[in-house]
Amino acid sequence: MRPTTVLSYLLLFLALLLPGIARAADPDTFGVLYTVWIKPETESAVVKIRLTHNQAMVDWLKLRAPPGRYSHFTGSGEVVVEGDQVTWTPPAEDAWLQYRVQLTSKRGNGRYDGMVTPRWALFRADDLVPPFHSSFQDFTQASAKLQFMLPEGWSVETRYPRYTSGRFKVDDPRRRFDRPTGWLVMGDIGTRRDRIGDSRVAVSAPAGQGVRYLDILAFLRWTAPYVQEVFPEFPERLLLVSGGDPLWRGALSAPGSLYVHSDRPMISGNGTSTFIHELIHVSMRARSGPGADWIVEGLA
Repeated sequence: MRPTTVLSYLLLFLALLLPGIARAADPDTFGVLYTVWIKPETESAVVKIRLTHNQAMVDWLKLRAPPGRYSHFTGSGEVVVEGDQVTWTPPAEDAWLQYRVQLTSKRGNGRYDGMVTPRWALFRADDLVPPFHSSFQDFTQASAKLQFMLPEGWSVETRYPRYTSGRFKVDDPRRRFDRPTGWLVMGDIGTRRDRIGDSRVAVSAPAGQGVRYLDILAFLRWTAPYVQEVFPEFPERLLLVSGGDPLWRGALSAPGSLYVHSDRPMISGNGTSTFIHELIHVSMRARSGPGADWIVEGLA
């Protein structure tokens, strides 16, 4: 083999290798790995937050964790629990925080907007990691991943892109310390996918729930392009989850995702659509302050 050919192969190898090395040693990011063990027998999950690299960049986290839902906090460094606030001061090495979260959630009408059964689970990823404030070095940000440890035979759908390792990339451009959000469903589930405009769309639900996957995708192929024209920040990935009773007989939006009960019509008798209403909420990304729900609801 000629020397010039060897040199060409060497340069190509380095070109492929160096970006990975640069990402691994990026001095401006700290690594975060969220690991979730689903426990169907107790309708709960064990969650571990681990700082995987550049741990010293993070000073502290203060989580708003109601004790009726979050419990059994433990970790390295200093963990202080005071009422519904948990303050974690991680060490410079081997930094992790672990706790248990109750996932089943019942609304006032007795219906569930979060549910775990022996065969499947449907809830918001927001529930896995409670809202938190954090302090970390200026001009840095998190590189966050999410992984699930599921019962045998279970699979999971989230709104996030998946690595070949099975982990999910958690990236919220509006946050520097990314936290999992949006609807998800797992267990014995069915999923149908399509590309609509520039968006990857998935419809997913527990098996046997009477969900009309293809009808929903056809409806979205017809309507979503108009929503995309009005809202340029329409999500690149959209997950629609669904299910039957005893889940809440309505619809709820979340970042990059929405839940719609399997009995809800795509177009109601009065010409309105629950699907489009919630899709507008997802596209607007707007939140209302106290007593101002009518503004956001009116716009949607």
